[in-house]
Amino acid sequence: MPYLNKMSVMGKAEARIISQLAKEVDQAEFTTQAQQKFDDIKSKTVDINQSENMERN
Repeated sequence: MPYLNKMSVMGKAEARIISQLAKEVDQAEFTTQAQQKFDDIKSKTVDINQSENMERN
């Protein structure tokens, strides 16, 4: 039985570590280069569409 008790304690410790890691990853501002390029292109497209709409009105 002592072996099973050790395993359950280790499992809880690992669960706490994984939970903390998940929180840190969720709170981190993380952007890949590909995501940054996509966001830049998307932003430029929105700007172009807005200026075209302003010219029409």
